[in-house]
Amino acid sequence: MIKLNVMPSVIKSIQTYGEDVTVINDDDTVLARAFVEPLRYRNKIYIAGEYRTLGMKYSEKYLYIGIPDITLVENKTIVKRKNNEYLVKRVERYYVGEQIAYTWGILIPV
Repeated sequence: MIKLNVMPSVIKSIQTYGEDVTVINDDDTVLARAFVEPLRYRNKIYIAGEYRTLGMKYSEKYLYIGIPDITLVENKTIVKRKNNEYLVKRVERYYVGEQIAYTWGILIPV
């Protein structure tokens, strides 16, 4: 059986193609690179989403994908990107076999 080491490839891609972010947990501030993109409607299952009704206020949500070494804590961690700040609402780690490939999170603007 061939053992595949995915983590270095994923981390390299995030470091190369991601953007600069600041991750804040209490007094701990970490500069990192990650992907932060608007969360598409079809992904609402992950965030206990609501259908968007015309004329109603729309709640923006964003998808964060970053290296597994960066700690995100639900309802506590703040992610700064450019001039925007986001609160982490949900966090999970994506595994390939027994290895963590990356951390993903759902963010809302603050």
